Amino acid sequence: MKSFCVIMITQKEKCKEIMEEINQLRKKAGVMLINSGTLMRICKRQVFREKKFAITPEQFEVLSILAEEDGLYQRQIAAIMLKDRPNITRIINILEAGGYVNRVEDTNRRKVFKVFLTEKGHAIYKQIQPAIYEMRNEINIGIEKEDIEICLEVLGKFQANLEKKVNMQI
Repeated sequence: MKSFCVIMITQKEKCKEIMEEINQLRKKAGVMLINSGTLMRICKRQVFREKKFAITPEQFEVLSILAEEDGLYQRQIAAIMLKDRPNITRIINILEAGGYVNRVEDTNRRKVFKVFLTEKGHAIYKQIQPAIYEMRNEINIGIEKEDIEICLEVLGKFQANLEKKVNMQI
């Protein structure tokens, strides 16, 4: 009986150690995600400054979303970018003033606008896109495609779990 208790205590302690390691990894993952996101934003800003692009990385993100699916509602763009209404409105106002996007009133819904890329918007998107690809390629040096796929899968799970917990009012 004594050896059984020793085994149970040892297993319990081992279990605690494993759980502590997992918790430390989770903390590390959170810090690494925050730091990676911050470094990515800084890197993008540097590229935009060096290349003297006429728009900001945030504005480019809106153009990228519209390049994939033109004619979205502001609310849809806000949800994709995880931005609140005032921020997305400000970004779109700037892009519209610059001639990069147009708002078109939805014929079925009053005071609701769809956002479309203009020719100028398409042109600047095509001008900036190669620099973004180049930056991403430099960031991915030494990382195997399979590792990136695994990372994306894990990040997708993180995001899905977070979306269940977060109540965003967009």
